[in-house]
Amino acid sequence: MKDATTPPMVARFTLRPGRWYAAEFIADGFAADADCRHYSPIRVDRIEPRKGGQRTFSLEFFHANYSPGVQSKGYTLRTIERCEHFLLARRIDDDQAPVFLVLIYEVTWPWLSRHFGIRDESEREDVQRWFSDHDW
Repeated sequence: MKDATTPPMVARFTLRPGRWYAAEFIADGFAADADCRHYSPIRVDRIEPRKGGQRTFSLEFFHANYSPGVQSKGYTLRTIERCEHFLLARRIDDDQAPVFLVLIYEVTWPWLSRHFGIRDESEREDVQRWFSDHDW
């Protein structure tokens, strides 16, 4: 039985290989963009906790909104915050890079519409076909 001092268990956002997610890449290097962010659907291919703890993990993923031929990415990340609906992490595998954050959460049609202009049903069918061809 829990006592009054035990915090309630909260579901935590969990990445699963083979699933698609919405991602925001936030970095000083994107300063030429209006909001220092780059948006992309990503498909998680592999996730592995790093030895030694410290909330670090390796993430390999398909970066859909990146140049063809170089869309397979792999980063070492340190979790900053992991809540019920999102994961916020900092890239730690590139000492030369400025601060580089990754915010990951569930991909939705409103998110795809807002960031990629998907407006009508025919475009939606094209996107569903694209994702199904890429293991959504």
